[in-house]
Amino acid sequence: MGHPSKSRKVDNTADTCAIIGITCQPYPINTLWSRLELFFVKMPPREELSEFEKGVLVGLHLAKVSIKEISRLRNCSKSTVARVVCRYKTEGHCQNKPRSGRPTVLTSRDRRVLGREIRSYTGRSAAHKPLITKTYKKALLRWAKDHRTWTLDDWKRVLWSDESRFTLFRSDGRAWVWRLPGERLLPECVVPTVKFGGGGLMVWACFSWYGAGPLVKVDGAMNADRYCDILDNHVLPTLWATYGMDDCWYQDENATCHVARRTLAWYVKNNVKRMEWQA
Repeated sequence: MGHPSKSRKVDNTADTCAIIGITCQPYPINTLWSRLELFFVKMPPREELSEFEKGVLVGLHLAKVSIKEISRLRNCSKSTVARVVCRYKTEGHCQNKPRSGRPTVLTSRDRRVLGREIRSYTGRSAAHKPLITKTYKKALLRWAKDHRTWTLDDWKRVLWSDESRFTLFRSDGRAWVWRLPGERLLPECVVPTVKFGGGGLMVWACFSWYGAGPLVKVDGAMNADRYCDILDNHVLPTLWATYGMDDCWYQDENATCHVARRTLAWYVKNNVKRMEWQA
């Protein structure tokens, strides 16, 4: 009965060598264990063991090494060693089962760091800015180069103008408030509303180096007819009163009413220099 027992020890040693890919002659358990302890290098901690590393764990187990000692030598948890050994005993291999998708490339620490970074961002209303295309950028650059040699006296001879709409009750845009949870309906956090928006008005105004010009209320939408009336009744008198017979320029934006045929004809008829404006 003693001979079969020795035979089993030799077979286990051979199985151990076959699993971990080592070709060697059968040794007694103590001798083999000392050689394995010198041969194996501790595994770095990682998310998943490779096929070779799993084979090393199984090989050590077949060499009668305890799970606790395997865990110490291989620098992995005892639960990992036990799980690999249990799977080898039940299924006869340590290969990973087919997965439904690609394994994650982020560690638990990476996910925690990424979560902190994401939580630092909060939702905000997007800013509304004019679309600047490549053609528009080139036009702006050309305008800047054309006027880079202008002196202060040149800019003094420009009459600037613009239109703007003002609401009488509240802003047409989104209103933002700073509040704590549960304060949504507090009076200081609420924007009151009325039917039909509360109304508003549009005004036109101009200014120059020498001061502000007239402020004109615009009735209805601004069109070429109303804009030409403003040019006749307010722009032309302001130019004469401010600059007299000196050279000067009048600036407005490229709105539809500003570049209409009737408006452009008015500039030619009254000999008013309209400043080129990229807007």
